[in-house]
Amino acid sequence: LSGLNDGFVAVLEDSTNRLLVIDPIIERSHVIRGIVLTKLNRLDDAKTIMNAAIDKIGPTGTLLTNLAKVEAERGHEKLADDLLWQAIQLDPNQSNGLVWWLSIQQERDGEKGYLKALEKAAMLQGSWLPQLWLARHHLESGNISGALNLYRDVLASGTYSSEALMMISGDLGNNNQVPMIVDLVAPVFDTSAHDPRAGMNLLQAYIHLGRREEGEALLSRLYALNLTPYKQH
Repeated sequence: LSGLNDGFVAVLEDSTNRLLVIDPIIERSHVIRGIVLTKLNRLDDAKTIMNAAIDKIGPTGTLLTNLAKVEAERGHEKLADDLLWQAIQLDPNQSNGLVWWLSIQQERDGEKGYLKALEKAAMLQGSWLPQLWLARHHLESGNISGALNLYRDVLASGTYSSEALMMISGDLGNNNQVPMIVDLVAPVFDTSAHDPRAGMNLLQAYIHLGRREEGEALLSRLYALNLTPYKQH
C-alpha cells in the first residue's frame, strides 16, 4: 500500500501477484492487485481479478467500487455507474465509493445533484456517513437544527463507526457549535472503542467552555491510553 501510494506501481506487479496467494483477506489482496493492474493499463486483467474475488466471497462495496473504476477506464460509463450505485447500496459508508458517486452527481447536476444524491444515500439501511456529510452541509448553511437532528439519529442508531464521533465533534467545532460537542459526544464517547481524535476534540470543548472537572476526568482517561502521538498534547 505504501508503494502504491508513493507511485511505485511499476515494481509492484510481482509482489501483488504473490499477495493473492499469501493474504488471507481476499478482498484486500484482490483490490490491491486490481488497482496495480489498472494503473498498468492491464484493464482486462484487472477486471478478471475483481470478478475472481466476487466469485470467492460475493460482492462487497469495495470490490464493486474498484470494478466500477476499471469499467470507467475501459470507457463503459453506464456500466461503471450501475456498479458504483450497487456498491453504495451494499455499503453506503464506504468513503471511496461514496465520494466518487457524489462527485459524479455534482458534475452532472451541480449542488442540487450533490444534495439529492446525499439524501438518497442517507435513506439506505445502515447508512451513517451520508448523514454526517449532509449534516456538515446544514451546519455550513446555517441550518443548525437540521444538522443536530441528523447527528441525533446517527448516534441513536448505534451503527456508526469510531470515525463518526471525530467527524461530528470536528464539524461542530469548526462551525462554532462547541456546547453541542459536549451534549452529543460526551455521553457516548468510549476511550477504548472510539477514535482518540474525538476525545481530543471533546477535551478542547471542555477547555473552551471552562468545564474543568469534566475535562480533567477525560484527560486522565485519554492519558491512560498511552498513545504517543496524543500523549504529548
